[in-house]
Amino acid sequence: ELYYRYIISPRLAMSTSYTYADYTYRDYETDDASYTGNAIPGIPKNMGHLSLDYTNTNGLYGTIELNYTDKKYANDANSINDPSVLLVNLRISKELSVNKITLIPFVGIQNILDQEYSDNIRINAFGSRYFEPGPGIHMFGGVRFRI
Repeated sequence: ELYYRYIISPRLAMSTSYTYADYTYRDYETDDASYTGNAIPGIPKNMGHLSLDYTNTNGLYGTIELNYTDKKYANDANSINDPSVLLVNLRISKELSVNKITLIPFVGIQNILDQEYSDNIRINAFGSRYFEPGPGIHMFGGVRFRI
């Protein structure tokens, strides 16, 4: 795994991370088949993250992030796979001070590109029901506060 954060300017920073995971079965045989050497299902070989964070002097904060997940197998035979996906997310917040309380309202949009992807994989699922779909484009919001 690698992680790097770079301060581009006092108001702009970039963070990136990368994970490489080449996990395979060393010795796995059943009465019906040998899975030795196959990739362990559910674990992508490559994953990456990139985000740009912006903050201004008035308490406005924004971030855009890209999350890449490589294909991953859904069964021991490696005959079914979940394709790779790139998800793009956006968050914006504003820090507000009221007396001794700091309010931070925020909103976000996830999966801006409205990608179809699996949010969960059922490994070796009965009846080939391997994939649980992830949500399409969606918004969220809320308020954090500090005293």
